Amino acid sequence: DMDPRQKHLANALLASGLSGKGFSKAAQVMSLEEIIRIIEDDSTGHRDTERFHFTIFGKPSLEGTWGWRVEGHHLSLHYTIKDGKLVSSSPTFFGANPHEVAQGPHKGLRVLAKEEDMALGLLKALGPDQRKKAIFQDVAPEDIITMADTRAKMEGSPEGLAASKMNDKQYEMLLALIAEYANNTPGPVAAGRMKVARETSREQLFFAWAGKLDRPKPKAVPIGSRTTGNREEKGNYYRIQAPSFLIEYDNTQNLSNHSHSV
Repeated sequence: DMDPRQKHLANALLASGLSGKGFSKAAQVMSLEEIIRIIEDDSTGHRDTERFHFTIFGKPSLEGTWGWRVEGHHLSLHYTIKDGKLVSSSPTFFGANPHEVAQGPHKGLRVLAKEEDMALGLLKALGPDQRKKAIFQDVAPEDIITMADTRAKMEGSPEGLAASKMNDKQYEMLLALIAEYANNTPGPVAAGRMKVARETSREQLFFAWAGKLDRPKPKAVPIGSRTTGNREEKGNYYRIQAPSFLIEYDNTQNLSNHSHSV
């Protein structure tokens, strides 16, 4: 519904809330809508690279409180500003469908590749006893557990392996994985998120895994088929949990080729 100038300004607003890396990731998430449209042979307009909504709450100003949001399929970004300073940038949600493009000219594209590979790298770096503690169930949940809750309802019940049970190399791998999420945001915001992560007691920082212990191999989908639902038990899930932040990743839909991260 925007004219070209408005679209340009909307993209500039989106870029202001993300790092260069995060903006590139958001643009790729949006572009996947065209790939899904072709795979699903959709002619209804349901799959649309421009079906993303920009919302402003209150009046943009250097005084008082206001906010803005960008939201659409597999992208949900939220910002609250008070007296000219960003006070909240959560939740930050990125998804990918397909998680890995298995067919066509973009075959091999993985928008959330590092979110997957770095977590698997950490899992495989754990010793047998550590891994046994980290894996809280053999079957991955159907989706991220917090879903669209107004508040993440997982406080006080961490599962998995505490960072205090990791060696220094494993702990740095965990921090690098957290940084992959934090660095979607602009430098000062990312630095603030990482400061919180590094200052969290290792006894209160947990890494938990469920499901397949390797990367699911993507399967080509017959043209005209759905790419949502159709879950299988061989997908994977992980979360990083601390008293003041939570990261979740899940890849189970579309025969484990449809991922969500928050």
